[in-house]
Amino acid sequence: GGKCKVCGTVQFPRSQVCVNPNCHAVDSQEPYAMAGLEAGVMSFVAGDQERSRALWLEALPLFETVGNRREMGRAQLEIGATWHAEDELARALEHYEAARAAFTDIDDPNAMGVILANLGAVYHALGDLHAAIEATTEALAIAEAIGDEDGVAISVLNIATFDLERGDLAAAAEHAATSLECSVRLSYREVTAYGLGIVAAVAAATGRPEDAAMLGGAFSEHFRAIGSDPQSVEAERLAATLARLSTEIDVEAAVARGQELTPDEALTLARDVIASVGPPG
Repeated sequence: GGKCKVCGTVQFPRSQVCVNPNCHAVDSQEPYAMAGLEAGVMSFVAGDQERSRALWLEALPLFETVGNRREMGRAQLEIGATWHAEDELARALEHYEAARAAFTDIDDPNAMGVILANLGAVYHALGDLHAAIEATTEALAIAEAIGDEDGVAISVLNIATFDLERGDLAAAAEHAATSLECSVRLSYREVTAYGLGIVAAVAAATGRPEDAAMLGGAFSEHFRAIGSDPQSVEAERLAATLARLSTEIDVEAAVARGQELTPDEALTLARDVIASVGPPG
């Protein structure tokens, strides 16, 4: 296809005259890899990472030839996502960083927010907590600036996870509180469940084992109601927390009580735990 350099209209097939009735520029068409773009996206959605990656790699040189930095960045982001889906983290990181560089001077906060969130996830998985916090904090700032409440809920949830790993329970509680308030307002039950899991870990670390186990039960009940399974890393974190509590309380009984809590009761308990933790130092 073609894209008009004057007005930006995309058309297929590429022709001498722009089809935009308000433009009609002559000889303004630059090559535009429409098939590669859409087929690449569809292949990714279908789970064919290799096919999706091949299509984006085919399109990338064309974007580089015409100097289209936005589409160069998008291609790098999509290529990175295919590697990320296959747990090839070093390769994903390479392409996500290339996408960040491409979008540096482009006013597209939505795209940059996605790139930064993905970078945070990859850096965390690679064990670079400092870089993960830096990228996710930037993603949070963008989400707040553009009013993306979904992005805020997810970013602060991830930062709360990082806080736990740093041993900063007060910061973890504060960020979990923000995430819970956003996710509840948005009826984003999966993120709400993860927030309850974070608060369960805080409760366990601050001498509230019964509440920790009950919040663990509420976490499990949320996912049962949703009809899906939690991410393995989150499920494993909760399981480890509950295992540590088994020498102090009857974990199975407390978890069962937590599963019987209504969503509002679970949130009330989580808020009580959060309020009992002092402000971040």
